[in-house]
Amino acid sequence: MIHTATGASFSTYKPEPRQRIFHQVARWKGFAKLVKGAIGGLGGGKSAACQQEQAWTCTQTPNGVSIAGRVSMPKAELSLIDEYGEFLGEFAEWKKGAFNFSNGHELKIAPIDRWDRQGSTKFVTAYVQEAQEADMRSVFVLNERLRHPAGMVNKIPYYKLFFDSRPIEHRHWIAEKFIKNAWNVEDGADARKKAKMPHWVYVRFQTYDNSHLRPGYVSELEFEYQDDPRFMRMMLLGEVGYTLEGTPVYGDAYKPELHDATIEEDSRLPILRGWDFGYHSPAVVWCQYTRDGRLLVLREFTPREIALERFLDEMLAIQVTEFPTRHPSQYRDFGDIAGDQIDWTGQKPHEIVQARLNTFFEGLQKAKVDSGVDCLRRLMLKPARSFDGKLRTRFLVDTRCETLREALRGGYRYPEKGDTEKPKKRTGYDDVADALRYVAQSVVWESEAGNEYEWAGGRAATEFAVYGPHG
Repeated sequence: MIHTATGASFSTYKPEPRQRIFHQVARWKGFAKLVKGAIGGLGGGKSAACQQEQAWTCTQTPNGVSIAGRVSMPKAELSLIDEYGEFLGEFAEWKKGAFNFSNGHELKIAPIDRWDRQGSTKFVTAYVQEAQEADMRSVFVLNERLRHPAGMVNKIPYYKLFFDSRPIEHRHWIAEKFIKNAWNVEDGADARKKAKMPHWVYVRFQTYDNSHLRPGYVSELEFEYQDDPRFMRMMLLGEVGYTLEGTPVYGDAYKPELHDATIEEDSRLPILRGWDFGYHSPAVVWCQYTRDGRLLVLREFTPREIALERFLDEMLAIQVTEFPTRHPSQYRDFGDIAGDQIDWTGQKPHEIVQARLNTFFEGLQKAKVDSGVDCLRRLMLKPARSFDGKLRTRFLVDTRCETLREALRGGYRYPEKGDTEKPKKRTGYDDVADALRYVAQSVVWESEAGNEYEWAGGRAATEFAVYGPHG
């Protein structure tokens, strides 16, 4: 049972280097609990690392109670019972919904589909498999329950919460609430003390980490998905910020290597603000449309769960910083003024914005999603225009617009593959995508109809400040 990483283990377990790193992370001084997230690609060894360390901890804490679960009991029965049973063998007996260790420790297998399902049960350890399927409260309520007396052995705490997850979007709670606050092992030991929650640990697993996979497994995946870089980066390299469900709205049109750039405003052109309102993830994008027919996204503001007045306060503060020489009259505003978004104060949000900013929304009554999507897709796919002998793409996004770029490269999706009626709502990406769409539907259509605006004077954008290979 000797194991070089944890001190003891089970004879069937031969940890890979990344699994050893996971096991070697100890609790942080001053904290009795340790939270470990194993996040990464297919077959990387995430589940095995969590299960082995949880089982080992059970052997070190006699008469304790622990739990392992997924969002539903059928899923737990399909995976957890068989997986634990396979390596526990003689060390624990499956009986009445739990693995019972010879030292009296009980490891329950249960669903975690509701945060209050476990009542006030106290645990030594908890493990959540495929945590991306669960909501945050259902996972972290288990952390609150890590207080079983058996978790203290000779005044040493053994309380641990483990979870594994496939890579997720940046707007998923694992990314927003856990990864942003946890210590990323890849940042080095010195970075742990700088983490907001140093007792939370994030270890990224890759499919390439696991030498025990059957021969040909990795090469088959590489061949099958060679034309889908999202799958490769997410499910093999374990990178966060991608999603695979449904169909990307702009997946075949938006190409980061072509459409991402570093962009600064052109002072001769007005700034076009696109708005989308909603308490959970409102959005503003600042854009410009050039004389040679290019839509350029300069900046974005995409907060979460914020009241309208505070949203406006923070938006204006960003705007003053980013565009300090701009007069309020140099902005045009666009949004779906017929939208059915949250009404905070009895007025429509756009009416509040108009009064506060002394502006006017050039909105589209019931702007159709498919028309706006088609407009942006044409900008992305249409061959570059020639202007003064230079080839230029018709659509560019500044690299600082992280949420919009994630939306365009796959976060903004139709619900199911082949379903192109309406993109998914309340994903954290639909708001910023809609804000951009409102600008495109108004201004690009206006320009292509021959109604180009004349505020800049002369031929604008001949020396537009776009840096890199796109300019």
